[in-house]
Amino acid sequence: MNIKKTLGMLAFACVLPVSANASGIVAGDESLIKLLEKKGVINKAEAKDLKKHDKSKFLKIGGRLQTQYKQVNNGSVTKNNTSEFFVRRARLTFKAQVTPWGFLKMQTEFGKGSVTLKDAYIGITPEFLPGFEMDVGNQYVQFSREGMNSSKYMHFVERNVTSQFAPFRQMGVNVKQKLMDKSLVVYAGLFNGSLNPGKVGAAGLGKNQIYHINLAGFKNQTQPNGFMYSTRVEYSPFGKFKKTQGDFGGDTQFQIAANYYAQKLGSVFAATAVNNGLLSNNAIGVDAAFRGYGLSVEAEWIKRTLEFDANNATIGARKVKQNAYSIQGGYMVAPKIEVVVRYERLDFDNGNVYTGTKGEDSLRATTIGANYYFKKHHMKIQANYVRNKYTMPVGKAAPKNDEFLVTTNYYF
Repeated sequence: MNIKKTLGMLAFACVLPVSANASGIVAGDESLIKLLEKKGVINKAEAKDLKKHDKSKFLKIGGRLQTQYKQVNNGSVTKNNTSEFFVRRARLTFKAQVTPWGFLKMQTEFGKGSVTLKDAYIGITPEFLPGFEMDVGNQYVQFSREGMNSSKYMHFVERNVTSQFAPFRQMGVNVKQKLMDKSLVVYAGLFNGSLNPGKVGAAGLGKNQIYHINLAGFKNQTQPNGFMYSTRVEYSPFGKFKKTQGDFGGDTQFQIAANYYAQKLGSVFAATAVNNGLLSNNAIGVDAAFRGYGLSVEAEWIKRTLEFDANNATIGARKVKQNAYSIQGGYMVAPKIEVVVRYERLDFDNGNVYTGTKGEDSLRATTIGANYYFKKHHMKIQANYVRNKYTMPVGKAAPKNDEFLVTTNYYF
């Protein structure tokens, strides 16, 4: 080993305990390993070996704060016009590992006026099964690239409409297998499912878009528990592709993926008064992403089907079919400045009974914006102007609901 490499390894050994005292990272400081590799102190094989042997114990503490200014213009002087500052998100994240075969992750939210738990799961990574991971607890259902992408990595202020069909975080079990040197990743999950049935039927038709299913009151029934099944397959021909948005001069990356989830609730669930005849809920989607040459582009399409029976007096025994798609992108016009544009559309019920929050049959939105990155996604300012257009049922006037959003973001 040459002198440069020897000094580098000694520095690594000396700095690591200091890092442990300062930040709680006991071992496995990958950022330092990456720096040593980048500086040529160690090669790729040695870096991989260090990560393998130093991941047996660590504690990582992270956090984020997102403050937002929101102005909504509905075209008239009414109480619906809003102009306000608020805390959009305030979170702490803890990830710890004490054995080579498992870790835990917890994330809490403080930004809604009360403390809520977001992530809370145990990850199991047996050494005798390379590329395999099983997560047990409250976690993301692997469905919708936009829905799963962390809010700290987005290059728009808010997620697009396709994410409204995503189950987001649920309590359950998910398994992941990486293949072909991480170019192919396969997921499969079993979850409780969570969608509020009180907001699905006739009483909620003009007010809710159905975000989640809540199984409260469904336990101890004679029918199955209404579990949600999910699967997702991702293919990245150029290697591992994280879900971060924006291109900061890294390697060219591309990914295409398909995903599906289904939940059969049954007639006992549907017959309950608050559940309004909801029998089942399923969705299928595809998404793709490209990053390189200063450009970051993503596209996604999702089709969701909600099946009702005769217990729903308004919809009746039929299926509500909903579609959403979006295409969005950003371009780095300068090392710290990115311009972004997005077009999205959501059809609630193909012009039939089910409508959105404004009573619309469909929503189209165009967003333009700009981001200034002080240090990539770690600290940034984002500004978006959103032009919303609504297709209304016959006899109803389309509302104006344009938005101007500014957010400051910091995470560590």
